[in-house]
Amino acid sequence: MTTTPSKTQTHLSQEERKQVIRLIIKLISLSKDTTDIKQAVSEKYNLSRRSVERYITSARREMVKQVNLPPEVHRAESLYFYLSVINDPNSIQRDRIRARERIDRLLDIDLSSITQARREFDRTAQEIHDLSDEEFQDYYNKKLKELGVNPKSSLFNGTYQPS
Repeated sequence: MTTTPSKTQTHLSQEERKQVIRLIIKLISLSKDTTDIKQAVSEKYNLSRRSVERYITSARREMVKQVNLPPEVHRAESLYFYLSVINDPNSIQRDRIRARERIDRLLDIDLSSITQARREFDRTAQEIHDLSDEEFQDYYNKKLKELGVNPKSSLFNGTYQPS
């Protein structure tokens, strides 16, 4: 049986800790994935991934302090902003899709069931593209029901208007 050598524990100075947190804040602001952040920081500073997780938590707390809003208020404002992007008739499809992804992340929606449902489409992309608006809406509602989402919910039927 082979054992992997454990990493020697790395102790960072106060200045290095601040540097790590600033780096993580920058990476988060660039929309980098947490996995990528963990890998990059752990390699650069010879830290365990668990240590990097603690630095990520500290960086997020620092970002909340900088925003100077309670997290619940910030989440609510973000939700309304992303909903306005979805409902804006001048926004492009890519922005609407990104806004939906951000809402999913914001609401901590488990996307594994949605990913599984994507594999179960009974039509090709071209067939879906060729549907009339009415046929597409019916197909879309059917898929929402399969995911356990109420298609009449104002978030999904395009009638949601933030106050």
